[in-house]
Amino acid sequence: MHTAATSTAITWNYILNNAITYRDRRLTGWRFWGGLLGFQLICGIGAVSNIGVASLFYGSDGRWWLAGILGALIGTAWNYMVSAAFIWRL
Repeated sequence: MHTAATSTAITWNYILNNAITYRDRRLTGWRFWGGLLGFQLICGIGAVSNIGVASLFYGSDGRWWLAGILGALIGTAWNYMVSAAFIWRL
């Protein structure tokens, strides 16, 4: 269930980024689908790193809220920087 929810969130994030955030670099046609696949791979790595960092920090510190924030920050930074560089080539 979590995997399906994460995959759905990643797909909608890509669609919104393509339509709004990167509208000046909008991907269309086959490039849209290739961009979606690449974005899903990049964000999949971000999701795994989010969980890994949060688990590592929670295991050593025990503060769940701080572990969640750190994991989210790592995942968000990775997703933004790597997708901007490789999907929309900023």
